[in-house]
Amino acid sequence: MQQRDFWAEFEQALQRGNEARFVHRLLSKESGERKRRFFLFQMYAVASRELFLLRGKIPPMPDRITQKHLLSLCGILQSAKKRSASSESADLCEKALHLIRVQYKDADLSLTRLGKAVGASPSYLSRSIKAYTGKNYMTLLSEKRCAAAKEYLRYSSMKIREIAEQVGYSDPHYFSHSFKHVTGIAPNAYRKMYKREKS
Repeated sequence: MQQRDFWAEFEQALQRGNEARFVHRLLSKESGERKRRFFLFQMYAVASRELFLLRGKIPPMPDRITQKHLLSLCGILQSAKKRSASSESADLCEKALHLIRVQYKDADLSLTRLGKAVGASPSYLSRSIKAYTGKNYMTLLSEKRCAAAKEYLRYSSMKIREIAEQVGYSDPHYFSHSFKHVTGIAPNAYRKMYKREKS
């Protein structure tokens, strides 16, 4: 078993939950004692680093590595893999949220276009955003656009159609529908309410 093949097989085992089968094969005589000890040491080194980052201490290297010990190492590495994936997903979402904040005025800002900008498929990005924020992409975009529209309604005399265009809506009727859905009140009613409160 070459080193590259070992790590490729190890990755697949973690992804499929086949750690026990992988460990059994690693402990078998067919692996070769010298290679087996080398790979076991590598696994221990990586797992120890993860434990140190997590708990601030490195576990002692046992004299004899058993199947139980190896499965424990696999569990540590599996957790580390999940944390790494979670961190990557969070970074991806932060990039996407930043683009929503700065490009919300673009009427053509779609999930597909956003995915291309951050290097992710629309479906993966959609799931990641939902998991990260608890809201879907369209809700976040609508909330950002409506928050900006509120400012125009409060402090400008622009028409509803003009405000809709300024915040990324090409259709003023859809803007009014979206604004009411997000805020619970129509744009004109919101403007009148603000003026009454101000006077």
